[in-house]
Amino acid sequence: MVRMRAQLRLSTRLMNVGLAALCRGGYLVRAESVLIDAIRLGLPPDVVTYNTLLAAHCRADDLNAGFAVVHRMREAGVSPDAVTYNSLIAGASREGLPLRALDLFEEMLRSGITPDAWSYNALMHCLFQSDHPEDAYRVFADMAEKGVAPCATTYNTILNGLFKTGHATNAYRMFRYLQRVGLPTGIVTYNTMINGLCKSGKVGYARMVLKELGRAGHAPNIVTYTTVMKCCFRYGSALVKKGRMQEANTYCELLEQSGSTLDRACYNMLIHLRFHEGKLDDAFDPWT
Repeated sequence: MVRMRAQLRLSTRLMNVGLAALCRGGYLVRAESVLIDAIRLGLPPDVVTYNTLLAAHCRADDLNAGFAVVHRMREAGVSPDAVTYNSLIAGASREGLPLRALDLFEEMLRSGITPDAWSYNALMHCLFQSDHPEDAYRVFADMAEKGVAPCATTYNTILNGLFKTGHATNAYRMFRYLQRVGLPTGIVTYNTMINGLCKSGKVGYARMVLKELGRAGHAPNIVTYTTVMKCCFRYGSALVKKGRMQEANTYCELLEQSGSTLDRACYNMLIHLRFHEGKLDDAFDPWT
């Protein structure tokens, strides 16, 4: 009997691996069929099985299908856990439903399930995205009060939310605070800062953070380069039109030094700048 249970647990784990692969590939209908066939054959699904399907439906922006999975889960005698509610809250966030996300968080607490850092992160992200920054701050305060340790994603969520709600200066101050106290500031944090500062028109601060990125020992990635390119092109083109050639040239140099691959629009800006400066030979350099 013990051997049979062990075999079933192993088979369930293997099934979960297969379901996860199907879900990652977007084959939700096939994943559902696999689960139905497994149950028919007497293979018991566990909480991981249902959470895998639920998360996939929520990623596909089908929150109702996610709730249907929870219903099936309970019918099978499998209790939802923190991962279950985290996926539902994230799904509510994707669909722009802050009240639903708050209700799910409250339901989680009533069910006796302790929220983890990801529960708070998902809820704060939803509230920031829905322009409810005050509520997001309260959630962060509750997180600290409950003794749940923030992670890098927590701080990145808050920084991104501050930029989105028009509080770029507060985001910059928080970034400096994180650096002073030695809290995590990885490549995602730097990209968030560079992107947010550029969009807020604080290009000087963005350049400063970009320079610090290398000194901090982080390698820029494609997100970094894309952000720099967009920023330099946006402000460089605007400066060319206003005749502020020296400043525009600074952005072009920053763009070229970033090591990124230039697209047609960037080349057009460089050529436009060189012609305005009277450097006709240099204007043809980008194409050689």
